[in-house]
Amino acid sequence: MQKLGDELLMQGDGYAFTRKSDGSLQLLFYHYVHVDQLFASGDWSELSGSTRYDVFEEKGSKAFEITLNQLAGPYKCTSYQLDREHGSVFDEWMTMGAPDFLTQEEIQYLNSRGGPVIRTELVEQDSWRKEIVLPPHGVLLLQLERQF
Repeated sequence: MQKLGDELLMQGDGYAFTRKSDGSLQLLFYHYVHVDQLFASGDWSELSGSTRYDVFEEKGSKAFEITLNQLAGPYKCTSYQLDREHGSVFDEWMTMGAPDFLTQEEIQYLNSRGGPVIRTELVEQDSWRKEIVLPPHGVLLLQLERQF
């Protein structure tokens, strides 16, 4: 959230676009999934140490399509992605076999996996189109910085 700009340009269901004073653009996409009715009513029977996702509503992926026109000059687009496959320490711990007691090496490994996956691309055309598909609980930030 600290990477978002001060000026809100647009927002809607699952997205917000901002701009900083330096002209850079930030496009935040998220796929919020609420807990199911059973859990919301106070029944925690579906919840255990290894079944954290069973208490959420069943939802598929959420798709977004963006088109930016009249981009002045090349931009560097940096994406920061967090979801169950990218940056989720809980899911990485589950992949390890959900050990009750972790060694120092395992803790260091999990700490190294606990951040967004970062990718970059150069946007050189005046019109830029991108399709984004987020799984449930997914978050993606695109930051476009003008290259001089």
